[in-house]
Amino acid sequence: FAVHPMLTEAVCGMAFMEDLLATCFGVWGICLAVGPCFGTRRSQRIAGHVTAAACFLLSVFAKESGLALVFLLPLAVVLTHGRIALSGGPGSGPAVDDTEVVPPSSFRMGIGKTTLFLCWLIPAGAFFLWVRFFLLPGHGAGAGWLGGSLPAAMANGLVIGMEYLVRLVWPVQLSVLRATALIEGILDIRLVVAVPLHASLLLSALLAVRRIPVWTFGILWFYAALAPVSNLVPLWNPQADRYLYMPAVGFILALAALMKAMCLRSNAAGLVEAGSGVSDPGYKPQLKKARTVVISSLWTLLVLAWGLRAWGRVGDWRSNETLWGRELALQPDNPGVLAENAIVMNHVGRHGDAESLARKALGINPRCDLARLQLGKSMLMQKRYEESLPQYLLASVGRLQVHHAREVWFDLGYMWDSVYRSPGSAAFAYKKALRMDPGFLEAAFNLGELLFREGKYDNAVEVWRAALARYPDNTDLRDNIAVAERRLKNR
Repeated sequence: FAVHPMLTEAVCGMAFMEDLLATCFGVWGICLAVGPCFGTRRSQRIAGHVTAAACFLLSVFAKESGLALVFLLPLAVVLTHGRIALSGGPGSGPAVDDTEVVPPSSFRMGIGKTTLFLCWLIPAGAFFLWVRFFLLPGHGAGAGWLGGSLPAAMANGLVIGMEYLVRLVWPVQLSVLRATALIEGILDIRLVVAVPLHASLLLSALLAVRRIPVWTFGILWFYAALAPVSNLVPLWNPQADRYLYMPAVGFILALAALMKAMCLRSNAAGLVEAGSGVSDPGYKPQLKKARTVVISSLWTLLVLAWGLRAWGRVGDWRSNETLWGRELALQPDNPGVLAENAIVMNHVGRHGDAESLARKALGINPRCDLARLQLGKSMLMQKRYEESLPQYLLASVGRLQVHHAREVWFDLGYMWDSVYRSPGSAAFAYKKALRMDPGFLEAAFNLGELLFREGKYDNAVEVWRAALARYPDNTDLRDNIAVAERRLKNR
């Protein structure tokens, strides 16, 4: 897990720490659910549930992927009942190792104990959904369904899930921003392959629940953690490597359980022969040892290949220039990649190159609003205001994420204030940016200064005090408030 190259995006990108936090708290919650903290005393059980509930809430508030714990926590209790077992119950054949056998009654007892978890899991999950989607809704334009409808998004999600599985096994052409090729119909070859693949994995998880419960848990973990990012809910980026950080825990767990079962299968055959006292001329210890060596060698080579690929991938994250430059080399006709490279060019002051990249992106996809924003910004930085303003106005009614949408309105406010001398329009734009992001400090500064220049000192103080509540250590805000309050007293 630590060396898998698909996970470097979540680790190297500071903006993606949410994936790490959601996964870490989720793993801790499950370890608490099946660990020794749930002792025989009532106080121990209460403390264990409270701690597990805290981990669940921390996981879901880090990222929505943590909702998978609503399913995974009770599943962990049912399958393990306080201990991980890799062997089947009585009558299920020879055990593949010396781990304690879990009898059928243990599973029934585990199902009973899940009731206690569900008593707080369901209300906690409902509380998160209320906070996330009703108390703190987003202000930007929402992402649309992948393919235009929910059934199309589900079908495309199956194909994307298949591609995730392939890249988890053999991670080639890693990318921060992938161009999603939509399926063309129910007979699309990718969908025809994806459906039986997912069905067979889920069926194998059900069939192995008694003999290899860790395989079952790993497969179900993968799909449960993948569900929130499988486009069942509209996503801005339909697929991304960082989405796999939590699902990869289940994938690696299932892969390790499978490898262990394969290595120990021959041991089980040897134990049966030794216990029966019957000589089997077909049993060859050398063949058993060779099989174990081959499986272990293949696993070692796979992990080594992952590590080498991850080492190279980390180098791509040295800077935005190296990261997006590599993406441009891989996907020269991807409008999103072109727009991101335009952002980099604007940031380093190469506004002419940014304009060229943005124009190329818009030539490929005229509805790429991020490219339109960067085209307008490159013109703004070159002081071509008459050309820049129409691009910003078009971007303001487009579909942009919140941090880009607030940038559109902030730049519009700057142009209406400093270039076109329209304080009313500028104030409207700054207020719009602050509604999208109340913590947008630069917009609060500019709006307060605009109100101050117009003699609206009380309104300026109100804006700056709201910003000061979020940034209590900002001395510039304190100085501005002091000046405005003196003006109010001297009226």
